[in-house]
Amino acid sequence: MAFKLLGGFDAETQRSLIKAGIGLYTRFGYTTAEEGRASPENIKHESAAAEAGELDIDIVAYPDIQMAALSIRPPWLSREYKGRFRIGGAKLSLDGSPQAKTAWLTKPYHVPPAGLGSDYVGYPAIKDDAKVNELIDKCFVNNWQVLVHCNGDAAGDQLIRAVRAATQKHGPGDRRLVMIHAQTVREDQLDAMKELGIVPSFFAMHTFYWGDWHRDSVLGPERAARISPAASALKRGMKFNQHHDAPVALPNSIIILHSQVNRVTRTGKVLGPDQRVSVMDALKSITINAAWSHFEEDKKHFLISIRDNGPGIPSEHLPRIFERFYRVDKSRSKEKGGTGLGLAIVKHILNAHGSKITVASKVDKGTTFKITFNNK
Repeated sequence: MAFKLLGGFDAETQRSLIKAGIGLYTRFGYTTAEEGRASPENIKHESAAAEAGELDIDIVAYPDIQMAALSIRPPWLSREYKGRFRIGGAKLSLDGSPQAKTAWLTKPYHVPPAGLGSDYVGYPAIKDDAKVNELIDKCFVNNWQVLVHCNGDAAGDQLIRAVRAATQKHGPGDRRLVMIHAQTVREDQLDAMKELGIVPSFFAMHTFYWGDWHRDSVLGPERAARISPAASALKRGMKFNQHHDAPVALPNSIIILHSQVNRVTRTGKVLGPDQRVSVMDALKSITINAAWSHFEEDKKHFLISIRDNGPGIPSEHLPRIFERFYRVDKSRSKEKGGTGLGLAIVKHILNAHGSKITVASKVDKGTTFKITFNNK
């Protein structure tokens, strides 16, 4: 339905939508966007925008393998961007969403939808395991990375069975197959995912936007506390990323971080404190881990920018401010007890970890420090 609706827009409208989407992403600090289920029309207009030089961020697209498989081909199918656009592989969907009670679970919903029995567990997008196996096998044969939508744990089981079969047939490899959402993934499933190289892409924003609904109606308290179990993945040494699923939710990077670190619902209740992660692990999930999951870990980095609107630093001082004991305003430094060592120590620590710090400043405008972290 969505493909048909969006495909009906003319070229000018399509390009306007792309521009508006890029504006929304850059507003929240993103330099890369993932087109997570692309149609042939999406590919047509995004590639045209790339050729016209209209993309201000990188876009990596994953066409729907059932409806747009013919789009998964060179020259756009590549690990290299052309005009800031490329196709990264394929997308496959195996169920619906927990908030709409269409995710496919192994145990019944806490409160079933009206008119349905207490044994209701949702339903699969593809009932036939053989068909799912065929599609995953196709990705293995063509060496396509594939992102697979699995909200419910029954859908997760279906994917794991298919990946295990394909791996037994074709052998292990660095495919970075991604389970998108992985909302209700179980501990035993995480073990299998680590074994098979399946990367979890969690949707922790659910803890904020729909956490109360999940606890009280969708899953019940016990299962809801494990929505997007990032801490369980970390305990296994697994890399994971976090996403926002726009336009389901705005691509608000701060809310993505907040929801992982705090797991607080809209009514102020903590949902699954054991699944909280550190600020650093949350930052990694939307920076270097996300780059790694797109095979871009050697090209993109974890960048923190710190800006003020103070008096600024005169240009003649900028080349020396990271030197030991160097002070821009020597009289002020003496009054305050400064030694001129702070920035030198920061740079030394960062360099020791293969990272770097740079500065830009304008007098009466302010100063910006940028820290680029080593991806390891």
